[in-house]
Amino acid sequence: MGYWVYNSFKATEGLNPTRSQEVQDSFEYFESQNISDLIIDLRYNGGGSVAVAEQINNYLINASNGNKLMYTNKLNSLKPNFEKSVNFRKIGGLNLNHIVFITSRGTASASELIINCLDPYLEVTLIGDHTYRKPVGSFPLSSYFPILKDNDVELVPITFATANAQGKAEYFEGFPAEFLVGDSPQFNWGDENDLRLATALQYLQDGAVSGRLKNSYFKPKWEMIDAFTGLKQEFPAF
Repeated sequence: MGYWVYNSFKATEGLNPTRSQEVQDSFEYFESQNISDLIIDLRYNGGGSVAVAEQINNYLINASNGNKLMYTNKLNSLKPNFEKSVNFRKIGGLNLNHIVFITSRGTASASELIINCLDPYLEVTLIGDHTYRKPVGSFPLSSYFPILKDNDVELVPITFATANAQGKAEYFEGFPAEFLVGDSPQFNWGDENDLRLATALQYLQDGAVSGRLKNSYFKPKWEMIDAFTGLKQEFPAF
């Protein structure tokens, strides 16, 4: 069993194609340990590079689904030619039975993309709180309208929704956690006294969660993502 805390989808500068050396090193380690279950802690991960999210998915997907559809960027009926589909391209030999995601209301964007893309293919369980609810994305319009570039203006409107292999794209309420569990940030990463990590371990080991852990849930008045406003909240890794 592995446990991985990942706080931002950040690409490593200078690597081509775009990817993260941290991600590569982490999954090579997990593969060397022959893990069959993985806990991924995304509770404070507001998103970031989609290319890095794809890289992570390509490590997580099982070989039997290693070339199937990952996601499609769905546009409205006026712009179908802009739609783009991306398939998995399996990396490494990791073959997981179960993935548990630790989530919160600050789990957003690329974090939700990973959960949505893997759900049709793997047994995925969410523990903690519902996710942020950002199933949409955008691209800058200056590449298509020279007048914007000529005047040093950029427009980045919401232009597409990201659909998984089952066509699920409208998770505007976020992804619900199967087990609502309170956060306990007073403990260090990996400390089994952390309520959400303890729940994930118990679930993977026993297939059930105790009433004590379930009863720990509370809705926080403030989370890290609340510190951002405007574009910085829409694009938490801005």
